[in-house]
Amino acid sequence: MMSLSYGQPVVLSDLDAFKEIIEDKKSALVFKSGDVKSLANIINNSFDSPKLLENIGLNGLELMKEKYNWKEIGKQTRDAYYKINYFYKK
Repeated sequence: MMSLSYGQPVVLSDLDAFKEIIEDKKSALVFKSGDVKSLANIINNSFDSPKLLENIGLNGLELMKEKYNWKEIGKQTRDAYYKINYFYKK
């Protein structure tokens, strides 16, 4: 997540935790986890697409600004505490 906030293209594996946050070729480049050839293909092909890399970096930054900024994280944390408090009051 920190990498996305720098506005640079990010390469991630297809682990479920990452797939919940990003979209392949939109906010990051995704390779098949544990597959060295998949990672190599992503890296090699990215050199031929500088505009795609630029867009991925900008989209990742925008995702962080809109959905994962500190204000939004604070709201989500507050809501989680409210839910916990609600269940303990029952």
